[in-house]
Amino acid sequence: MIELRDISFRVGDKEILKSISMQVARGESVAIVGESGAGKTTLGRVLLGTQRQTSGEYLSQGQDIHSLPKADKLKWRRKCQAVFQNPTASLNPRLSIERSITEPLEVTTKFSKRARRAKAVELLAKVGLSPDLAGRLPHQLSGGQRQRVIIGRSISTDPEILLLDEPVSGLDVSARAQVLNVLSDLRRESNLTVVYITHDLATVGYLCDRVAVLYKGELVEILDVDQLHAEPDHPYTRALLSAVIAPDKTTTYTPTNERILEGSPACPFASFCPNAQERCLTDAPPLVQLDTGWYSRCHFAGQTKPAAELAASAAII
Repeated sequence: MIELRDISFRVGDKEILKSISMQVARGESVAIVGESGAGKTTLGRVLLGTQRQTSGEYLSQGQDIHSLPKADKLKWRRKCQAVFQNPTASLNPRLSIERSITEPLEVTTKFSKRARRAKAVELLAKVGLSPDLAGRLPHQLSGGQRQRVIIGRSISTDPEILLLDEPVSGLDVSARAQVLNVLSDLRRESNLTVVYITHDLATVGYLCDRVAVLYKGELVEILDVDQLHAEPDHPYTRALLSAVIAPDKTTTYTPTNERILEGSPACPFASFCPNAQERCLTDAPPLVQLDTGWYSRCHFAGQTKPAAELAASAAII
């Protein structure tokens, strides 16, 4: 349903995204993970169509979204909705919850006020909130409740694609679980295509089928959730996973090869990689398909295994 072909994005001389190619099928849920500065949010804006790539193609149902006629592009935008990290900033503090959750319908439909009120009750129920909240203002709700209102608003136009940009990172543990459960139920009931942007690998298993790992604007690994928690291939993915397993420790990337540090490695992770060799300095690694069917951007893809203690501990995530 969604296909990115060699998507790149630059700001001046700085390349934020580097030749991103991937597909997301209808009804599939894919996580985009990586540390801060990896390019996750920029990729999310490209997927929403609010940020046009510098080069490459963004296809939906085989059509380039930026080449669609204006009327068709507006229809596509209704089918592609988003939930962002800060629900407070996403809600007008002067609008009631009823108005907030049905606001898109005022623009995209000819629903009467009575029909919008009925729709508000329906949407609140879908996200696990009482209809009694409809008359309240955003500041009268908890953070988790506000985020569920945003989710309700995002599904009011019956979208096919839902982009989630760190939707639970600002919530406490109980509210986070509630929001993830709501999203999981909605995805299953509505056959939503979900792209979940996060730095938190501990939550991707609740919602996603596959994981795409970004490092410095480049896809370094694509794998399924079970493989992520058992035996990731790329050393950067293992570094991220070890940080999740040991949250009480400070995780740093320690350079292991001073010879590589003297140059500008063709592989961006080479300076911190325990497997780095001479070719990592001169040759950029391709994204290689492994025997498992997934992908890793490494000259030694499929040739190394994670530490035994990492594989054993991953089951606790």
